[in-house]
Amino acid sequence: MTDGNGSASFALLDDCDSTASARSSRLYSGFVRERVCTDPARLDALDAALAQDLRDGLHAVVVGDYEFGRSLQRAQPGHAPLRFLLYARCERLSRAEVDAWLAAQDGTDTPSIAGVAHVRKSVTRDAFGAAIAAVHDALRAGDSYQINYTYRLNFDVFGTPLALYRRLRARQPVRYGALIALPDGAWVVSCSPELFVEKHGELLRARPMKGTAPRSADPQQDAASAAFLANDPKNRAENVMIVDLLRNDVSRIARTGTVRVPALFSVEPYASVWQMTSTVEAGWHDGTTFADMLRALFPCG
Repeated sequence: MTDGNGSASFALLDDCDSTASARSSRLYSGFVRERVCTDPARLDALDAALAQDLRDGLHAVVVGDYEFGRSLQRAQPGHAPLRFLLYARCERLSRAEVDAWLAAQDGTDTPSIAGVAHVRKSVTRDAFGAAIAAVHDALRAGDSYQINYTYRLNFDVFGTPLALYRRLRARQPVRYGALIALPDGAWVVSCSPELFVEKHGELLRARPMKGTAPRSADPQQDAASAAFLANDPKNRAENVMIVDLLRNDVSRIARTGTVRVPALFSVEPYASVWQMTSTVEAGWHDGTTFADMLRALFPCG
């Protein structure tokens, strides 16, 4: 645990559908302290300490490095952190209130100049080709059911992180945006349309996305693109594979017989793409801790 001087730290979890009658965006402020886990063996102890923090009236925001999942699943050794940021206050805001708050922080009604430049891939074409060949070999050998191969893009940023986030959310409104000023001075700027997992009362819900088609300014072509996505065998196959994996994941912490898929192959509109989304739900098993949930679901599949 670290008690830093991160008084400027805050976390905005931003939902573009938030309204005055149903405020679903959340602004965390009044940074108190941070708990950090790099060793999965300490996760239960840290979870217990976090539960006491919540009983004491603090609010927690979890920032998880994806590579932490490698250590969690004992797939590969690593030291990627799982960070628990603890704040004294949590305000629920409508979209209009988030707009006003961001404008006040930026000092202008319209977003300040910000953007990215000099985008660079983290892999060469030869390395990319070799990795894809290895993926094909693993699938043919039956060593893997599904593989998501990714690589990083490196780029230069100009303007402030807050202004960059304002410009991103204007171009691509999403339900799961995040702007986080970390206590160490780093930032998280994220605009994601996809829900990983949420818990409401006794209900656990995941909404995996697989399958994408471009939007069109022409209404007829746009409708045709959506219809193609809804009925395309390849996209349906990819989607049902991740649904199967998520069903298996949530079953580890669900009450027996409660796992279900209430929506399969839904096609949702976004600013630039149509996205195929399915919904997996399950009943929460009594006694399950946050650490249990993390071990069962992270990384998903």
